[in-house]
Amino acid sequence: MRFRILAGCCALVALLPGCGGSHAQARAATHDDLQAIIAVPTSGVRNGASGAPLTGIVVSGEITNNDTQTIRCGNASFVLMHGTNAILPSKTWCAAPALDAGQTAAFSLTFAAPGGGDLTLQLTHPDGSYERHDLAIPR
Repeated sequence: MRFRILAGCCALVALLPGCGGSHAQARAATHDDLQAIIAVPTSGVRNGASGAPLTGIVVSGEITNNDTQTIRCGNASFVLMHGTNAILPSKTWCAAPALDAGQTAAFSLTFAAPGGGDLTLQLTHPDGSYERHDLAIPR
């Protein structure tokens, strides 16, 4: 539970320009590391606070490290944007938790989130830049 709170705070700090002290301002990445992204609705996602089942979204695809720094594939790297709300994954699976330059791995993320509206998947790169991908959720 404490890890999720810490990961959530770290992700939110990365999203808010000017909140990182001496860190560089967040900016769009010059390249995309995510591809073959598929998003589908799901049910039975557990809410961390109450444990109540909620509807959610499962997002899967491939991540390729197109940079020289190692990329971490985990909760703190991904955020689902629903309007201006940032939602951390409730469950993350990566075929490789860390990818060196040129490596590719499959990933799957589960979010307790509404199925409608404008949804965007965001990946934060090791240099602080980010990439965003609009998600099309089938009904």
